Amino acid sequence: MPRFPNEIQYGEKYYDDYYEYRHVILPKQIFKTMPRDQKVLTESQWRMMGIQQSRGWVHYDSHKPEPYILLFRRPKGTDPQTGIPPRGFKDPDFLESQQNEQQQMQQDESSIQLQQQVEQNQRQNLNQNIFLRKNVQKYNRYDFFNNTQ
Repeated sequence: MPRFPNEIQYGEKYYDDYYEYRHVILPKQIFKTMPRDQKVLTESQWRMMGIQQSRGWVHYDSHKPEPYILLFRRPKGTDPQTGIPPRGFKDPDFLESQQNEQQQMQQDESSIQLQQQVEQNQRQNLNQNIFLRKNVQKYNRYDFFNNTQ
């Protein structure tokens, strides 16, 4: 049974190498108003629900067993007044997605090349089969005529 608080609760911040994180626990009456058709909320959506945080926070997930616990993050060193991340910040998720995209493109290229090679081999085999059939037919005709005389 979920334990909903009476009012919005804000968790302490915690950090990794790139981001600062925090979680927000929603009361039942606010959780009921939350859109269910999307995984993450926009800033205007969570602010309209009454969540108050400095600028730069992004809702990136919900705690799966307890969807009324919202997970937020922002780049370490983000200016809380403007929400602007520090100069030179590189999002590791974006970098990873770029690498995955490049790997997928390389795999797609390899698959295309392999498919082209398979098709070329099939054409060669077909041509060889046609050649062999013609020669077998010639041989059979020759053999037939030689045996009938």
